[in-house]
Amino acid sequence: MKIICLKGQRSNRTPLSYPEYQKLFQSKFKYTRKPEDADLLVYSCFMDIRDDVEELKRIYSARPNIQLVILSEEPLWDSLWSDNCFSKKGRIQIGDREYPYTFLNHWTTTIYDFENIPYFLTTGDDYFARYAFLFSRNRAYKASELKSLWDNVPTRIAFFAEFKDDAHFDAYFPEYDAWGLSRYRTLIAKEMKNDKVLRVGKGWGDTKARQLLPDWHLDKLAGLDRQSYMVSGIENTHQWNYVSEKIFDAFAVMAIPLYFANSYHGVFRFASEESFLNLYGLTVDQAVNRICSFKLTKEFMDAYRAVQSTLAEIFSQPMLLVNERMRVVSEVVSELEAI
Repeated sequence: MKIICLKGQRSNRTPLSYPEYQKLFQSKFKYTRKPEDADLLVYSCFMDIRDDVEELKRIYSARPNIQLVILSEEPLWDSLWSDNCFSKKGRIQIGDREYPYTFLNHWTTTIYDFENIPYFLTTGDDYFARYAFLFSRNRAYKASELKSLWDNVPTRIAFFAEFKDDAHFDAYFPEYDAWGLSRYRTLIAKEMKNDKVLRVGKGWGDTKARQLLPDWHLDKLAGLDRQSYMVSGIENTHQWNYVSEKIFDAFAVMAIPLYFANSYHGVFRFASEESFLNLYGLTVDQAVNRICSFKLTKEFMDAYRAVQSTLAEIFSQPMLLVNERMRVVSEVVSELEAI
């Protein structure tokens, strides 16, 4: 049984760190806080390794054969802060020596190739419980009731994301169809001139990140529930298997989601192209025009209500959550045991 030490400022953001997953991994690995006792030194972010150089020198001096691993769940960090996030094997300079590392992420493994429930929603039980209630309620809405709701909501469109207007976030890797979207969604939000636009997040007048709230996710759902016609679900990065809570939140609060997805994106495992506004490949100006010119049709309404039924079905089956977690565990174990 291999011994694992989680390291780095962001060590709480990896499949090995969440309590629900640690219960499952404890029969596969031993955890230690002492890197000198570990077989695998696991970081969740490449940048954390660079910030930990002196500590790494000490660790390698005490345990020269320890294996360095980046097990990342966040494509944004990988695409912005790593040497090459598309290669599983690499070497990093630490002091006057180079050390090999293994990079496990959305591009180099199948860990995040979800079947029914995307990985991020499996990292805590609250997502499943909240969605189970909301989608069960939503599926009962008739088309006429939904139309009446949207005709009377106080907000035309809501954006819940940090303000990030820096070209650094525009990272684009065409050979992998990987797009940085943090600035893109910020610019779209800036360009929306309707007085019924809601912008929430650090930089939009808020001084603190929403993650510092006691329960940022519940706060978002409660604030948006049946209050907005459209809600942005645009991710910070376009990667075909990266689907966070954002588009689920938009559907859950009974709004029309804005999203950005190519034709083989994982979002289409539960939602049809006709059920949300897909901005894939559009410039900011084109996206704003698409949003502003959107006209509700019977075909869209039918597709939207079908997704509500699909999601209600998915989140009525707790075994799907269990199975997805077991799949992730199996994939991670396979990858780490092969090192």
